[in-house]
Amino acid sequence: MEIYHSQADQPILDWQWLEPGLRNITAIILRHLPSGGGKALDVGHGTGRVTFQLAARGFQVDAVDVEPRIVELAKRLAAARHESDCYFRVGDFRDPEVVVPDHYDLVVCSEVLEHVVDYESIYENIYRSLKPGGRVIITVPYDPKKFSVLDSYNGHVRRFSYSQVMNDLRPYRSKKIIITGFPFYQLLCRAYLLKLSLTGGQHSNEELWTKRSTRVIARMIYPLCRFDNFFAFTCLGTNLIAIAEK
Repeated sequence: MEIYHSQADQPILDWQWLEPGLRNITAIILRHLPSGGGKALDVGHGTGRVTFQLAARGFQVDAVDVEPRIVELAKRLAAARHESDCYFRVGDFRDPEVVVPDHYDLVVCSEVLEHVVDYESIYENIYRSLKPGGRVIITVPYDPKKFSVLDSYNGHVRRFSYSQVMNDLRPYRSKKIIITGFPFYQLLCRAYLLKLSLTGGQHSNEELWTKRSTRVIARMIYPLCRFDNFFAFTCLGTNLIAIAEK
């Protein structure tokens, strides 16, 4: 992922915590948590965007990510927040050796699978990790037809279709799909791509998120992204959230 090579940490943090689409996805995840807390696993935790929210809602959270620098950054954030219920570690969740079978009440895997060529092994390990009756929440970019330069720069190897996700969730006894990001977030992305096309500019998350104007606009756009959720029934959005139970 291009922004993970940023020389400074702040653009990474601003992107993961302020980007309006990611904030909206996090809000949807939090609305679909199982009640009662318990043990949770955050697969591909990044800087802890979801991890810290799960801990605040009573979960004891293990978190794993393949990027050592990002794991260290998340650990520093946890120390600064005096967070004692989040445990971050480096690991590749394609490896079956990292799995503790039937251990978690909840597994979250948010904006990860689109980066992984052989992502099916992650699905298999998530299923093994869950207790019977446990819940998984997976979020991915939606609709292969919407693949753009933004996906390429973000290190995406694919966007997912509805049927592909449903097929991947075959072993689960119940499934729910939410598709969000239409019309406002999709319009924002198209407007940005049009700007790049007209100016001949090159997209760079690092350069974008070093600008104060980006952070201001992101905060202003977020309420509109939340409003997109009312249009989920159209299935025209840019992001898919899947909730399933083992």
